[in-house]
Amino acid sequence: MLARATAFPVVDASDGAPIVRGKVCVAVPDRHLLFDKNRLRITRGPKENRTRPAIDALFRSAAFNFGPRVIGIILTGTLDDGTAGLWAVKDRGGIAIVQSPSEAVFSSMPESALRHVAADAVLPILDMPAAIARFSAETLPETEIQASPIMEIETRIAMNEDALNEGELQLGPLSRYTCPECNGTLIQLAEQSLVRYRCHVGHAYSPQTLFGLITEQIDMAFSQVLRAIEDRTRLLRDFKHQASAADAVERYAKLIAEDEGLAQQVRALSNNQ
Repeated sequence: MLARATAFPVVDASDGAPIVRGKVCVAVPDRHLLFDKNRLRITRGPKENRTRPAIDALFRSAAFNFGPRVIGIILTGTLDDGTAGLWAVKDRGGIAIVQSPSEAVFSSMPESALRHVAADAVLPILDMPAAIARFSAETLPETEIQASPIMEIETRIAMNEDALNEGELQLGPLSRYTCPECNGTLIQLAEQSLVRYRCHVGHAYSPQTLFGLITEQIDMAFSQVLRAIEDRTRLLRDFKHQASAADAVERYAKLIAEDEGLAQQVRALSNNQ
């Protein structure tokens, strides 16, 4: 689709490939697309916001390696993916461009970026090429802002390096939450107004993604409880049908009625949560 819209060659990114002017490299499924000096890296590092490839990992590695030479752009999308990565771009002196939320099909990602990052331009898509050309022609600053230790550690984590063992204490304090993917304790990372979470394995979450995952866990728990109650009710009906003694039939009938009431309560709680 992209190749049909540009005269530039468009290829799948490959591990170790040099960065070539005029070539468009696209992330491949289930692998992070990262920068490592002047080459591309394709890794299977921990997921961020339950995705791989992840936009935050890409932007962060670009900011870490190229500082003010990076232009990061956030387009339409749901939740808050890309905000942490765009913050890293700005933190290293790069340029942040955000699609106008009013134009975006899904405005959540642009709105989140604008809440936490001082964008250099907020534009409709058709105005972005001229802005990119203008920013690209600007003279780079003489002194470069150094990357933070957190940015370096997180970039190494995305590379699938064992950076947490030696650097986890530098990331931030332990939070009260657990990782939805591995049940490990989450570390809280705070960068000005931006708060994120990362576990000891390396899984990373924005607040909105973590909230969504916890909500999914609650829904799943209700479904599992309801299924177990209904299975038990079916067994009780079989027991009642097979029972010969009147007192046993009565006992099973009472238990069935209790289960049916309990199932009704669970459904009500599930619908209201």
